[in-house]
Amino acid sequence: MESLLQNENILDATTLHPSVKHATIFNRFDELKPGEYLTLHNDHDPMPLRFQLENTRGNIFQWEYLERGPELYRIRITKNNVAKKAESQKESIAEKENILNVTLLEPRLKHATIFTRFDELQPGENLILHNDHDPVPLYYQLQDMHGDAFTWDYLEEGPELYRIKITKNKLPEEEKTVEEGNILNVTALEPRQKHPTIFVRFDELKPGESLTIHNDHDPKPLYYQLLGERGNIFTWEYLEQGPNLWRIKISKNPEDQSEGAETLGEIVAKDFRTAEVFNKYGLDFCCGGKKTVREACAEKGLDVTKIEHELQNADKNV
Repeated sequence: MESLLQNENILDATTLHPSVKHATIFNRFDELKPGEYLTLHNDHDPMPLRFQLENTRGNIFQWEYLERGPELYRIRITKNNVAKKAESQKESIAEKENILNVTLLEPRLKHATIFTRFDELQPGENLILHNDHDPVPLYYQLQDMHGDAFTWDYLEEGPELYRIKITKNKLPEEEKTVEEGNILNVTALEPRQKHPTIFVRFDELKPGESLTIHNDHDPKPLYYQLLGERGNIFTWEYLEQGPNLWRIKISKNPEDQSEGAETLGEIVAKDFRTAEVFNKYGLDFCCGGKKTVREACAEKGLDVTKIEHELQNADKNV
């Protein structure tokens, strides 16, 4: 009985000309009623067909290997019954606009297309990626370019199909106004363009304005280069310090602060809690209190950005 059913529903793709194979298979599939199946014969694994069928018809079928080579591949393709079809179509409608089937792309276009689609997402939106292998190298490349700006969830993990939901994270409400318009993602720049671009963006700032840069490592050398070439006219504040993303707010000082920085003695006079920070690093705010923080740190070879950060948080250490 099973043999009779199979005879009625067998399609031997090896007898078809390559130019008409997929069209013939699609026509035979479309003729199936819910619950019916087609048994496909081929001389190699027709996995690309499965992805093309899923991309054009949606998740309305089952794909079952009856025989897997080496000379003959037999696959039973079953059109889902009405109840399952309705459920699958509901899921397909929800995901349809955000599905990207990477198996249909040329290798040289794959990553570029994915990055473009990701950049088009609004915070909170997602992209459903389909692939025939685990695209974990893409995960690390995306992380290098965008840091923790996304989440990566496996919906299906092979062996034939991998489905990954890539969601662009929402910005915290309290940081939205800071991030909008004044952000520079340094990871998206070529190495030779990074520092010149940052300097141009800094020079465009008016006194009191700030620039938030994103990087995949601590850009401490930039701090010293900026200090050496532009002088003591900015503040450097870490908003996030790794391990995957560094966010630094660089503010151009107001004009009345750019002419001269406060001395150690003046800082302690304003807030005595800062004395603990200076004592911790052996910085004399009494007899030698006429030096600025940067001058005092330079003499002792100390990390001025670390000390400035601790001074900003001195009130939290009480």
